[in-house]
Amino acid sequence: MLSARLRSTAFGLMAGIAAALVLTGPVAFAGDAEVRARTSAEISVGAQLEALQDVTLGQAELVKGSKVNVVKVLHRKGNLASIDVELADGHVARAPATTIRTFFRLITN
Repeated sequence: MLSARLRSTAFGLMAGIAAALVLTGPVAFAGDAEVRARTSAEISVGAQLEALQDVTLGQAELVKGSKVNVVKVLHRKGNLASIDVELADGHVARAPATTIRTFFRLITN
């Protein structure tokens, strides 16, 4: 059986964690949505992207530091869905927006 003091401490700890999750949860989600919206708005046709690490787009393998040009931006239900990029050899590869956000950074717009 737990002593009254230990029960009080455990309850206080659980209440503090719950309060922290409630107070910071919406802020974190709003921040993520804001970053996604800003990134989606910044990527447009003509933008140049640089690979942050080795990545495969379709059948093409890009090494870290490779640069690609955005030739088409596709939206689905108002959200950025995928991006067509022109590779150095002139071929065009389609990549999901999540891949672009994860493996590339925007150099120029």
